[in-house]
Amino acid sequence: MKTFRSCETGRFNTGTGGCPFVPEKIKAAILMTAGTTFDIATFEDDFVRLIHANRPDRIYPFGNIIQYAANGGDANVSSVGYGPSKFNGYNPLTETWTIDGRPMSLFKNLMRLKNIPMDVAYIDNDGNIYCEDAGNGKFKGYSLSSVYPDGAQFPTESENASMNVNLVYRDIEAAWKNSIVLSSDGNIVDKANGLQWVELVKAGGANEYKLISKDDGLDITAIYGSMLRNQTAWQNVSAAAFDPDTETFTLTTTAGESPLLKRPSDLCTFNPSITGIEQWTGQ
Repeated sequence: MKTFRSCETGRFNTGTGGCPFVPEKIKAAILMTAGTTFDIATFEDDFVRLIHANRPDRIYPFGNIIQYAANGGDANVSSVGYGPSKFNGYNPLTETWTIDGRPMSLFKNLMRLKNIPMDVAYIDNDGNIYCEDAGNGKFKGYSLSSVYPDGAQFPTESENASMNVNLVYRDIEAAWKNSIVLSSDGNIVDKANGLQWVELVKAGGANEYKLISKDDGLDITAIYGSMLRNQTAWQNVSAAAFDPDTETFTLTTTAGESPLLKRPSDLCTFNPSITGIEQWTGQ
């Protein structure tokens, strides 16, 4: 990524650049472990790898943001006696991002973050990344004190089911003062999809399995079947096969062991890459 922008004209008008920066609509957000820093120069190239990295180095993007609302962040001004009014800080800020639809897996996973400190960065529809300067060619996300989802679980007579992601800033003044904007390829928005938990479920025969999305029960065996048909994608498995007619895996396991997908960090390095899934093992 770059720390500068280019423009078609180099002319300037009365203190304003000939190509002033105009914030665009935010399309995705990236949650990350509090205090994590990233190299500006390599972050764009490492983006997909970081989504699949082992914890605590993993990033957690979510997209399809369609609406923004802010609550707080207002300046406080007060006076004492006959003295002049003085600024004494900002109100706490909560930003609410509305997601298109109500993805159950995202909602359930975000509920695990209640009152857990996280950092967040944002991506707009031009690929600009909004974050904080961490110095020495690095950046970090804005510090949060809490993340929690809400919204309407079912459609009402006036609106569809909805999901909001609420991000509570730890120190909004520090976030604003240290804020920077980085430039990346606009296609990075399309890559801003985190992992989903999956489970292996027995399907008929002793060694036959289905691959199921843990949170909403969707059968995704057919989607990943051809990619996971080889034994190299599995742990504790000596032989693997996929039957496209029955849409099942046949997994021959080592004695006394259960079949496990390899870590996302390993699957991501395959050619072609296997992305977007991580096996639930009761964490």
